[in-house]
Amino acid sequence: MSSTISLWRYFSECFVPLNGLQLPVKALHRGVCEVVQRAALGDLGKSFVVINIPPRVGKTKLMEAAVSWQLGHLPDAQFIYTSYSNELAKTSVQYIQKTMTSPWYQELFDTRLGGVRQADHFTVEGGGNVYGDGVNGTLTGLGAGLKRRGGGFIVIDDPTKPN
Repeated sequence: MSSTISLWRYFSECFVPLNGLQLPVKALHRGVCEVVQRAALGDLGKSFVVINIPPRVGKTKLMEAAVSWQLGHLPDAQFIYTSYSNELAKTSVQYIQKTMTSPWYQELFDTRLGGVRQADHFTVEGGGNVYGDGVNGTLTGLGAGLKRRGGGFIVIDDPTKPN
């Protein structure tokens, strides 16, 4: 681990501005980052964290940031990223990869992508991986967070169609 930057600081000072996102960072983002960081590191003692905030406020970007942040700290972490459609899940997995190959991310963390770099799955040199698929996809048998406490998590981002 090359950096011990908090998820909040990573999200508000790096992920949003350095990726050129037009997302006004608000106090609610700080609260979500604090809870997600504690959950991601296994400090909550709970199995599930539900984030329920209005549409277009940044839930997806927060979760993409959380995955890339945790891989920066724990490159052997395992993740499943799912959404109501395979295309949305793949878009997020690709965005996480893009973030992790950006110059600012590589300056901040020692974590590098591994040999697998697909739209719906990638690996990390430290042994971590991210799988993405829609809720009707075939993620059976794939794990997330199995290696140890704080070793990854499952993101279920908008599991139902908006209509």
